[in-house]
Amino acid sequence: MGAAWVLALDLGTSGLKVGAVAESGELLSVTHADLSTSFTDDGGVEQDTGSWWEGVRAGVAEVIVGGCSPEDLLAVAITGQYGSTVPVGADGEPAGPCLIWADDRGARWTKAAFGGP
Repeated sequence: MGAAWVLALDLGTSGLKVGAVAESGELLSVTHADLSTSFTDDGGVEQDTGSWWEGVRAGVAEVIVGGCSPEDLLAVAITGQYGSTVPVGADGEPAGPCLIWADDRGARWTKAAFGGP
């Protein structure tokens, strides 16, 4: 059995970072995958959740191939974008793209209901 490590996932607006951090705090491995964002004419700002998942899978595989043993995994830490919404179907799968925090298609209803953004 090797040294314990933590899998860290950071889903940012422009990229996904996957890292392995030793209990001591030493950074053992880090990967980065760029994320594409789609902008619609009506103010929508969306990302494909499938590309998120593929980035997570590839990043974790790279960390493991790099020498971090799954048997020594101590914890998983995940952080993500502020206020983004993924519609999910009854089957638990994404039913559409993620509406990221910058999407303002609902702004007019928020203003009508609350008097502001």
